[in-house]
Amino acid sequence: MVVEVNPAGTSQTCARCGERVPKRLAVRWHACPYCGCTLHRDHNAALNIVQKGGGTAFGEALPVGRPQNREPRTR
Repeated sequence: MVVEVNPAGTSQTCARCGERVPKRLAVRWHACPYCGCTLHRDHNAALNIVQKGGGTAFGEALPVGRPQNREPRTR
């Protein structure tokens, strides 16, 4: 199923806590001062788009947060 989502503001909103974190386009890394979430701004935007669409991407939830807080991927 495909759900159309307006992408406006998705890179400016923290995917973990929902706080607005303004940044210039030249700033490519999202670092939330409210909850500590850090990830590439495009990944942050993608997570927000998935949340706005009310689902998951490719059948699994995407990890949020610092790499050390994520479970390791197994092959």
